[in-house]
This record gives sequence, C-alpha cells and structure tokens, in this order.
Amino acid sequence: LKEPVVWIALPGKMSQGTGLENHTTGSGFILLGFSELCSLQSLCFTVFLFIYLMILTGNSLIVLITVVDTRLHSPMYFFLRNLSLLEICYTSVTLPKMMLAL
Repeated sequence: LKEPVVWIALPGKMSQGTGLENHTTGSGFILLGFSELCSLQSLCFTVFLFIYLMILTGNSLIVLITVVDTRLHSPMYFFLRNLSLLEICYTSVTLPKMMLAL
C-alpha cells in the first residue's frame, strides 16, 4: 500500500495559482488485533470473556432491581434501565466478535 499524501497549507504562504489539491490515497485500513501473538490468545480470550460476563451480570442486576422495586419506577431509573439494556446489546455484538478475531 502506498503511504497517504498529505498536503499542509500554511496561512499566507499559499498563493491562489499553485494548483495544490487534495490527493489522498488509500482505500481504508484493516485492524489485525492480536493475531500474531499466538501465545497470548488464550489469555486475551479469558480476559475478554471475564469482562463480558461482568458487564452482563452488572447490567442485568441493574435491570432486574429497577423492574422489581416499585420505588424505582421514576423516570431516572427508567432511563438507567434503558441504558443498561443498550449496553448489554452493544457488548453482546462487539465483544464476541472481538473474541472470535483473537
């Protein structure tokens, strides 16, 4: 892949007729992760699995407590419950994909 070309224009230094244009090359990037570190793959998988289970447990407890306790049926706890559900959904999408890529 070619290195991207970067043009820097300093204020007052560029004249109108120089013809400098943005010539950015490169179609994107690829995240490789820890695929080259074969000895650390099981450790990284275990750490990410532990983090995933802790996130699921904590957010599930928040949802359960705010549903069961009638004193927590105020709008603040309603939004807290929704944020906890969203975090469960986000981590259930991203962390398993990240663990698969290890």
